[in-house]
Amino acid sequence: MYIISIAGNSAVITLVKVGTSLHCPMYFFISAFAALEISFVSVTIPKLLTNLIAADRRISFTNCFVQLCLQCTWYNRVLHACSYGV
Repeated sequence: MYIISIAGNSAVITLVKVGTSLHCPMYFFISAFAALEISFVSVTIPKLLTNLIAADRRISFTNCFVQLCLQCTWYNRVLHACSYGV
């Protein structure tokens, strides 16, 4: 499922970048959400699966900080993209 998610979202981003007819705000937001999903799947899901399997369910401060920074960065990018001039 991980590889399918990464491949599908990468295909969406690539198609929006390559297709000149897809250069409008709606498709830009779809590609931004695809990038957000890649980030979420790559950062959060592996740790979730590790916590479900392992007996030690702690997360280090560094890992927590990296997850927080990545998620805040993508969140701020989407908010900035939503504030385009009409």
